[in-house]
Amino acid sequence: MTFLGYPRARGAPGIRNCVAVIAVELAANPLAARIADEVRGAAPVLHKQGIGHLASDQDRIVRVLRGWARNPNVGAALFVDIGYGMLPVDQILDGMDAAGKPVEIIDVEKLGGLYRALEEGVRLASAMAQDLSEQTREPCPVGGLTVALKCAGSDTLSALTANPACGAAVDRLMDAGGVAFLCETPEMIGAEHLLAARAATPEIARQIEALVRGLEETIRALGVDIRGAEPVPANIEAGLTTLEEKSLGAIMKGGTRPIRGVLDYGQPPRSPGLHLMDTPAGTDKVFSGVAAAGAHLVVGTAGAGPTNRTPVMMGTDTVFPFLPLLKVTSSPRYARDFTATADVDAGPIARGEKTIQEVGEEIYHRILRTASGRLTASETLGRIGTQEIATHYALF
Repeated sequence: MTFLGYPRARGAPGIRNCVAVIAVELAANPLAARIADEVRGAAPVLHKQGIGHLASDQDRIVRVLRGWARNPNVGAALFVDIGYGMLPVDQILDGMDAAGKPVEIIDVEKLGGLYRALEEGVRLASAMAQDLSEQTREPCPVGGLTVALKCAGSDTLSALTANPACGAAVDRLMDAGGVAFLCETPEMIGAEHLLAARAATPEIARQIEALVRGLEETIRALGVDIRGAEPVPANIEAGLTTLEEKSLGAIMKGGTRPIRGVLDYGQPPRSPGLHLMDTPAGTDKVFSGVAAAGAHLVVGTAGAGPTNRTPVMMGTDTVFPFLPLLKVTSSPRYARDFTATADVDAGPIARGEKTIQEVGEEIYHRILRTASGRLTASETLGRIGTQEIATHYALF
């Protein structure tokens, strides 16, 4: 089976084909946003980092910035630098010529000021966009797809409908040779033994247990209680009672196939299959990390909690600029009341009208249609304002 994607000179084909205008540091965000606003087909990638970081944090941010430019949905990238920030621009650009795509940088200080930098940025991004406009979609193997998994507003039906149906779709993708990222380390607490039992090797099992244990130890060392942060008040309002209950439902998004690796935040996988990625639970942090690791799209399962009552809450303002969100709802009530916000309704499972496998097939085929160019519900609404994305690792 194939999808229609944009072949790349190196790496996986893209399912979108944008010019990524990437701010190197926080101070460059306004200029990067303005350049992208002036160029059709350009997407601003803005973030909150770039100054006052420890070495380990700085290394992670550099890896993420490089990963954004390398993402297969990016046909060309333009980095925007103010010229006196703390992030090592040379390190960011090192080896980018091997990415197989145009990558440029503008430096406000070297260009002599903001207005000259704006003019040069628009010129470069416009030329990139024109070149990309001539590219056409071609049949590509499904095994080239990488999908990330995220949940929001989990409720009592999430573990019975949307999450296992998502898992069935992921199994289909894994069998076709694709890649999937199961994220949100806090939502593995209490279920790590089940994940470790699915590890492809004993070493991966140890890594899974160490990942979750390390987070729990960090929380205890800070002298804080995870309750109230997980499950969040919206989960409790929707019927969940404990973090373990939420975790047992959340891991079902990853299906049943062996776990092939454990990845650091934003780290690309070295092999096909299902991987765990160490991320916080926050939506923007998850999207940032998986985009840097090469994800094509995110399948988000959404419960009936108040955080999902508008498309904006897990739609336009939290979606990464070039990473489509395919939203699957768990609740018949949610799907009925907010039909414009979702792509697939898993509610029929709860009504006994469809099986988990049948809805899983719907999700799988919607993944392929999205990969071939179909817009998701959140994509049709466009970008609301200018969203700055969190990239720095935090607990939640």
